Amino acid sequence: MKVLPQQSAWPFMLPFFVFMIAGMFEPRFGDDREALAVPPPSAGGEVTPGDSKNQPPGSRANDEYFRQQRADTASRYCLIYSIKAFATCGLLIMFWRNYVQHFPLSVSIWSPLFGLMGVVIWIGICELQIERTLLDLLQGGPWVARSQFNPFSAIEGDSQRLGFLALRFLGLAVMVPICEELFLRGFLMRYFQSTEWWNVSLASLGIRSLLIAPVYGAMTHPGEAIAAITWFSLVTLLVCKTGKFWDAVVAHGVTNLLLGLYVCTFAQWHLW
Repeated sequence: MKVLPQQSAWPFMLPFFVFMIAGMFEPRFGDDREALAVPPPSAGGEVTPGDSKNQPPGSRANDEYFRQQRADTASRYCLIYSIKAFATCGLLIMFWRNYVQHFPLSVSIWSPLFGLMGVVIWIGICELQIERTLLDLLQGGPWVARSQFNPFSAIEGDSQRLGFLALRFLGLAVMVPICEELFLRGFLMRYFQSTEWWNVSLASLGIRSLLIAPVYGAMTHPGEAIAAITWFSLVTLLVCKTGKFWDAVVAHGVTNLLLGLYVCTFAQWHLW
C-alpha cells in the first residue's frame, strides 16, 4: 500500500475518475422489446436465404440476429465492468493507508438506519417518475437514462451470470460507496470549505460545502435527480451530526445493496 503526503488529492480522486471514465465505454442497453422491433441491417430489403441479417423484422432469423447481437453486447459490457471494478478496487487498496490516515475507521449505529431510510426514499421518489416526465418533455430521457442491463436475459450461462452478479453487488455495496464518498466528502466538499482541505473536519463544513452534495447528486444522477438530491442531503445530515466519514460509506453501501436486491427482485432495470 502506498502512502502519499496528507495533502495529496490523488488518492481521493483517482479511483473515482477511473471508475467514471471506464464506465463511458460500457455499451448501453434499452428495453428488450424496443430492440426486438428494430430490424437488423439490410442490403436492400430482399430476403436472402441463409443470411439472417437480411431477414424481415419479426422472423425467427431476425430474433436470432438480435439474440446474438445482445449476447455480444452483454459480453463487452461484462468485460468492461470487470476491468473497471478491478482497476478501481486496486487503486483503493493501494491508497488504503491514506484513507485511514484521514479518517480513522469508526461507524455509528445511525449509518445503517440512514441507509435503510435512504433506499425507501430513493425508490419511493423514483416510483413517482417525476424526473422521467420532465426529461420526456425536454426530450432528454435517452441521454440520461441508465443502461437497463438485465443479466438474467443477457447472460445465458448460469456460472457466468452468478459471477457477474457477485461482482456487480460487490461494486454496488462496497466499491462505489467507498470511491464516490472519498471523492465527494473526502475531498470535494472539504476543498470547497478550504484549500487546506486535509485539515477540515466533516463536522465543521459550512453551507457552501454542504450544498455541494445535492448538486453533485443531481449532476451524477440526472435520471433520478430529485431522489439523488434528497438522498445526498440526508447522508450529509448524518455525517454533519456524527462527523464520521465512514458513516457515509456504510449508509451508501446499505442503500445500494438494498436497491440492487430490489432491482433484481422486481426487474426494475432502469434503476440498476
